[in-house]
Amino acid sequence: MGIGNREERNFRLDQALQRFGFAETLEALKFTGEWPVSKRGEEVREALWKRLGAINGLRAVEELSLLSLVEAESARGAVIAGWAVTDADSAWRWINAQPENKGMAAAYTAALMREGRYLLLADQLIDEAGGKYSRHWLEKVAREWVKYEPDRVANWINGLPDGREREVVYNVYMQDWVLRSPADFADWAFDDGEPEMRAMNLMAAVKVWSAGENWVESAAWLGARAPHPDLDRAIFELSKKAYETDQAAANALSAFISDGELYDRFLEERLTQEERTVQKGVVNNLRQIASAAQQRMLDEGVREVSLEEIVGEGRHISDLRSILGENYEGITLGTDTTRITVRTPDGKIIKYDF
Repeated sequence: MGIGNREERNFRLDQALQRFGFAETLEALKFTGEWPVSKRGEEVREALWKRLGAINGLRAVEELSLLSLVEAESARGAVIAGWAVTDADSAWRWINAQPENKGMAAAYTAALMREGRYLLLADQLIDEAGGKYSRHWLEKVAREWVKYEPDRVANWINGLPDGREREVVYNVYMQDWVLRSPADFADWAFDDGEPEMRAMNLMAAVKVWSAGENWVESAAWLGARAPHPDLDRAIFELSKKAYETDQAAANALSAFISDGELYDRFLEERLTQEERTVQKGVVNNLRQIASAAQQRMLDEGVREVSLEEIVGEGRHISDLRSILGENYEGITLGTDTTRITVRTPDGKIIKYDF
């Protein structure tokens, strides 16, 4: 019994227990109750309680009443799991009749999800709409179901009445769709989606579609359909992203923004990006100075280095060019220096910590 992983062992054990009736399973439980405490022993007892639930859920639940509270709590999930697979309707009715049923609902839901019976679960949870745990489990079931049968989920949603429960499943479906196929989702959102949600859905699609550096396809898609007010926000965000790697393309795309105020905002943020890019050049100069000074102190065994000692032909930095007209003269670094700064002509101080 020690061979193989737990899943394989338990599968073989479940198969072997199919020959057991209710009485034989109870007898086996009594026998295993005398075993020393072990992880494998717990697995066997769990399989036996699951088998009891599969044979007769109500009788198995009655047997739990003979156990201590701790033992009953441990075995109840296994009984529910077995019962759910063989008689889901009666198991569900019994669970909903219990005053404290969160753990039971979890065991029941997990068992049917392992069996792939998502439609049954979803229908039962909708019927129990407003129950203490129904929406939580409905969302959980929908997130798993949509991974395997997205088209079936879509058809099921279309048959639901308006309400909070439909909204829960609809949102799960949309989130999965946009992650699975952002281009198809964008087509639907623009052509057939709800008008009041179009701008938000298109933003979500373009954000996923243009993840990393892959923004060219989504930019072409937007350009082919612009100008359109519902595209403005998506174009704005993508133009900002594109500007980091292709300024000309970003400027061309931003021209499709139909909202004048939003376009002006892009221009303002573009200037900010340009400024950050320029500042990076100044910081890079400071980084070179710090690195060269540290290297000279290490090589020469000195405790202080001036800029003139490390910049110039044949020295650590052959050419140090000003980016914004800043003047690096007078910078001196010692062994205990951790920050150097330079002032730009407009008075801005740029620093580099190391």
